[in-house]
Amino acid sequence: VVIGLLMGFWILSSVGIDVRPIIAGIGVVGIAVSLAAQNVIRDFINGILILIEDQYNVGDWVEIGKLSGSVEKFTLRVTRLRDFDGNMVVIPNSTIQTVVNYTKIWSVAVVKVGITYESDYRKALRIMQDLADEMAEKEGTFIIETPVVQGITEFAENSVNMRAMLKTSPGMQWSVGREYRMRLKERFDRDNIEFAYPQVVVHKVD
Repeated sequence: VVIGLLMGFWILSSVGIDVRPIIAGIGVVGIAVSLAAQNVIRDFINGILILIEDQYNVGDWVEIGKLSGSVEKFTLRVTRLRDFDGNMVVIPNSTIQTVVNYTKIWSVAVVKVGITYESDYRKALRIMQDLADEMAEKEGTFIIETPVVQGITEFAENSVNMRAMLKTSPGMQWSVGREYRMRLKERFDRDNIEFAYPQVVVHKVD
């Protein structure tokens, strides 16, 4: 290509055509192309780093910036996510700075519960722990470690807040959390443990 260009310039020059404007134009085009290619080069470099560091793979549920979804396709230039609404999100790899991977190696179902101040919190903690242990002992629940009920985490305005943490297989935290909440609601209803809800107390002054 270089030899052909040089021969072409020599031929044009030999027939009396001034090649200097052509060379200058090619230089400008080359600069424009190089500037435009910088983002593409950064895409590829960042894509290689993502691959080498094994940050995520196809099928992982990730959060990139303010966008989240399942990794449907990954190339060295772009990452394609499929969000909850079924939309395809295309992200250039050069723009990826922070990645949250929800399905890497293991996951945790974090269940936050708020009960009323009048409820028996010790009884509620026992119910939460017993239910978590029962689910962990049952095969097919994808709980891989002994669950931990952390007790009271906060005294809120209208509730006593407690939290349970269930370590699960990758990506199973959502289904385990839903099942745990459903069973916990049934247990609390049966044992008269009331979930907290916003309420206003009005005092009447005569």
